[in-house]
Amino acid sequence: MANIPKLWQLSLLGNGNKTILITVPENCTGKELYNAVKKHPGVPNVDGFQLTTAYGTEIQDTHLKRLDSYDVSNKGIINQVYRVRGGSWPSVDDIQARPRSLDNTVKIKTTESAKHPDVLGLDDESRRAIMSCGHAVAPTSLVMHCLYELENGNDKITCPDMKCGRDWDFREVRIAACLSEDENSAFEQKIAHNKNRNNMEVKQCPKCNSSLKRKGERDKRIVCSVCTKIDKKKYEFCWICLREWNHRGTEKCGNQNCGFVNPENVEKLAKCELIDVSGVMCPSMRACPKCFTIIEHMSRCKHVRCPYCKYDFCFICLKKYFRGQVMFSCEPAPRQTPSGEQSD
Repeated sequence: MANIPKLWQLSLLGNGNKTILITVPENCTGKELYNAVKKHPGVPNVDGFQLTTAYGTEIQDTHLKRLDSYDVSNKGIINQVYRVRGGSWPSVDDIQARPRSLDNTVKIKTTESAKHPDVLGLDDESRRAIMSCGHAVAPTSLVMHCLYELENGNDKITCPDMKCGRDWDFREVRIAACLSEDENSAFEQKIAHNKNRNNMEVKQCPKCNSSLKRKGERDKRIVCSVCTKIDKKKYEFCWICLREWNHRGTEKCGNQNCGFVNPENVEKLAKCELIDVSGVMCPSMRACPKCFTIIEHMSRCKHVRCPYCKYDFCFICLKKYFRGQVMFSCEPAPRQTPSGEQSD
């Protein structure tokens, strides 16, 4: 009879207030643990995160060391910290450097009039395409906007104007951005990938453990149809903290510290080093203001998007960032605390 391999079950913390159970081979290597985390359906499919032990020791993404060398054992705790790059405008170095210009042969309305400036405010000199919503955009500006949206997990390209936000058909985007065949193919593949990933957001009911998918991407108050049918009584829970809903309305569940960081991560927020972000010194780690996932700033500017809930905010002042918002100066918010308040 073949030997059945022994397995360890580890608790992964760091995705909002949700604890994710990760199953790995007994005393596996750091590389095997990272791969198991990446493949888990409950973990956002993003590059750039760090795993640490409950004591703060970083686990290396290699085959050189096994978990027992980090004092990790079966049913142990693993912390996950996302490492993201800021920046609402990707660097020109990130795009394929080639000339882009609209001429009279393109099948889209164009303009050079000052009455129709570049909606992104990046290029008012080049001929610009007038999009279906009425706003104009220059080709290079549009490519950079597409890259930002797609790299951050969106499956649609929308107008960055704060008062508009209308979806742009990719067929008009393709023409207005002067995409090459290779660029067009890459963008379409990325859109398909993001759409598939975004449609796979599934969580387990905290009462019956049934896998559920919410209908609205912003819904927080969720009704478990399985529990409701079995108990013949409506059972509602919070999508963020995965506890029973205890409040009126649809925004606040009534549970204390809904979604805030796990206790093991409080020390990280309190003791992380100060770094220079866009010329301002601030903590290198923040808790997302919406879902409280721990995020470490890696590079580029202060505008970041939470890999877990896709919330856009300023890493320095923690205020919400709106698409197309003009760069502004701000004061650094103090370090965050579990109560949701900020400490000096």
